[in-house]
Amino acid sequence: MADGLDDFLRRNREIADTVEGLRGLWENDKHWRARKDFLVRNLSDYGQDRMDYLIALSMVWSNHVFMGCRYNAEIMRKISDMAIGVEVEDAPQFTTRDEIMKAVPFTIFLDIKSGCNVRCFESSCPKFPRKKCANWRA
Repeated sequence: MADGLDDFLRRNREIADTVEGLRGLWENDKHWRARKDFLVRNLSDYGQDRMDYLIALSMVWSNHVFMGCRYNAEIMRKISDMAIGVEVEDAPQFTTRDEIMKAVPFTIFLDIKSGCNVRCFESSCPKFPRKKCANWRA
């Protein structure tokens, strides 16, 4: 894909100049190549009057791919659809908080009289020290 993008930009010098001017000083070559591909693929869908919106979406996509940032479901769907066909070299893999929490064994201790409703992570319950979490390993 990299050769195809380079070839397209050689034939379309005006687009290439416009897109090259959008590179951030903080972007390394790998991140810029992927974001540039994203921009070029979606350039025709956004006119000059909506270019700022496209640039913002490209940054959102880049943050999601390279930093693991999450956004609301509508934005995530939009950037996922826009990124179809964009190849990312050595994209990092991220684990979400929800995935981590599912992997940690815990028990919720509930005592109606005292109102205790505590999640106990691999330890004894702080309010009831004699009770052990069902998944606790001694």
